[in-house]
Amino acid sequence: MGEALRYNLEHMGDILFDKVSAVSDKIKNSTCGVSLTDKISAVSGKVKSSTGGISLTYKISGLIKEKEKLINRIGKRVVGVRSNKPDFDLTSDKRLNTLFSNLDKIQNQIDDNLYERKKKLYPGS
Repeated sequence: MGEALRYNLEHMGDILFDKVSAVSDKIKNSTCGVSLTDKISAVSGKVKSSTGGISLTYKISGLIKEKEKLINRIGKRVVGVRSNKPDFDLTSDKRLNTLFSNLDKIQNQIDDNLYERKKKLYPGS
């Protein structure tokens, strides 16, 4: 699969969001009747938030995969250290501490994106 196609497939939510945003902005700026414009504006706002939620979902999915890979690396490191030095204190292993620090950063990004997605999809809650 070509790189351009792969990029487009992975960022389809972002592409869709951009297209819907452009169309909804044109609709809002049109010279239709006030009541119709208000209705279209309300619908376009919901569509924008939904498509924004899609792109955030893709981002969250990628972060979760990255987190799972990191957890596997942590597990391999723990097994490697324990098999070589059974009495070794794991808290003094710098590489392991770095992996745990990265895991915390990824988890914080996941939590932030989940919160942002919830705000976009359910603005009143």
